[in-house]
Amino acid sequence: MSRLLLHIGHSKTGTSFLQALLRENRSVLARHGYDYPPPSWQENEEDNAEIGQGNGLVAAQTPKAMQALLLDRPRPDRGLILSSEEFFPQLATASDPERLGQLAIEAGYDKVSILLAIRDPVSHAASLWMQYVKRAGGTAPLERFFELYTVPDLVLRFLDAYDDQLNVSIKLFNYSRHKAHLTDRLADWLGLEAQDLNAPRAPRINRGLTRAETELQLALNTEIGRRGRILSDALCSALPEVTAHAAYPAKCVQAAMLDRLSPTLGRLNSRLEPDERYQDTLHEPMTLLPQNETNFLSQHQLRVVGSVLGHEIRNLLKSKVDSARETLYESLDGTVFTAENSIKGSTEPERGGQP
Repeated sequence: MSRLLLHIGHSKTGTSFLQALLRENRSVLARHGYDYPPPSWQENEEDNAEIGQGNGLVAAQTPKAMQALLLDRPRPDRGLILSSEEFFPQLATASDPERLGQLAIEAGYDKVSILLAIRDPVSHAASLWMQYVKRAGGTAPLERFFELYTVPDLVLRFLDAYDDQLNVSIKLFNYSRHKAHLTDRLADWLGLEAQDLNAPRAPRINRGLTRAETELQLALNTEIGRRGRILSDALCSALPEVTAHAAYPAKCVQAAMLDRLSPTLGRLNSRLEPDERYQDTLHEPMTLLPQNETNFLSQHQLRVVGSVLGHEIRNLLKSKVDSARETLYESLDGTVFTAENSIKGSTEPERGGQP
């Protein structure tokens, strides 16, 4: 039997570790009859080895993109493995959920096998906010994130759409219960033994930020938005062993979110195995900068911060010098043009894109 195997996330459930594990074991998987192709858009996978990178981003976008990939690659003996967190929202909101199974059958696969990881709501909302600050240039308050959190609703929608399809099977696990045993969960899904798989080279993948790093990142995001990820990416890649600090709002905020989600969580838990059910655990509030706590960066963290910011400042200064060296002249009506504009026949000076 050859399966189309989709690891779909969702986000902040060990996805980066599992993707690094799959990448590290590409040859091992091939010996067992699986194909885990490299990302089609990335020339060098090692560039993001510490952050993690899946191979299914393009295929996740549209049924047409999935069809093109399935028809482009030879069908392996046991299955084609694709991984991307983008699969989860795309599949959950698909207008024609049965199309996925149809595409797999048309490409010669016997069935679709999906690996879905979920996470207890409070810790997941807190982790999503950290990722939003770390990689999306976010500055919105943590409390606002808890007010808007609706991921379990999307999980229910996904299960309603795919759980009863004959040619689709779903393997679901709760990351909150299996965080220390992700290799076992992946091996079980593939029908392998955990000892068959080599550990990723990076000891920790896509870590969160410390309180000091988070405050610094928030300040940088306020000034330059998403481009501020140059700092968080550098810190997480260069110092993966640093212990991150989760941030939780007041318990009343956590409880309000759980109360709002209660009907959905009840419906989901009635369908899940006991070990995988959502729990409504409240966490002790943890602000980023307690008034009575010293906030600091280690020597190693400071070196990374200085290096990455220094590199960017140097590039900006070089760009400014190069710009000043452009040959300028004035037309008869006094308009200033660059030599490059003149060659292009432009009647107006070049304008930069929006930041």
